[in-house]
Amino acid sequence: MSGSNAICVATVLLDAGIIPMVEPENNLVLETTVGAQTALMPEISGRGWITGMHQHMLDPSDPWLEGYRLSDTLGAQ
Repeated sequence: MSGSNAICVATVLLDAGIIPMVEPENNLVLETTVGAQTALMPEISGRGWITGMHQHMLDPSDPWLEGYRLSDTLGAQ
């Protein structure tokens, strides 16, 4: 089943009331600053399932080794 088909099936099941719509609950626990950046600590409850396993690697020759923002590559807007 494709992803599009799975979404269609889930939509029908939710709309028909066959499965309940359950929203996650979240709460903002802490808002502070780290350096010049705003930092948030959220608290999220609900249920989740493992849907995949991923492996991420760092390449020492990567020019963006510490990450980047779109403004870094596109210029200030």
